[in-house]
Amino acid sequence: MKQEANSNSPVISIGVVYNDVDVIEKYLYPSLEKVDLPVERLILDNTDNIVTTNIASIYNTFLRLTGPDLLAFLHPDINFQEHFFEDLMA
Repeated sequence: MKQEANSNSPVISIGVVYNDVDVIEKYLYPSLEKVDLPVERLILDNTDNIVTTNIASIYNTFLRLTGPDLLAFLHPDINFQEHFFEDLMA
């Protein structure tokens, strides 16, 4: 069931693992500011390269989340168009 945009629950959960804070600040964060829907950010700082082999287990954990209508795994240097998620969810 699709949630309303003014709901307290996130409509979209976004999972990102990054290893360069400059990249995420330059691309992803500004892109997320364009989203007019409730967004839950699941952002894992891997700047110390702790996660090297089992990234699949982290994504598996993200998949266990319940509630959002859309769970998106994004690369940290993504820069999507304005209203991308709204159009996708329409």
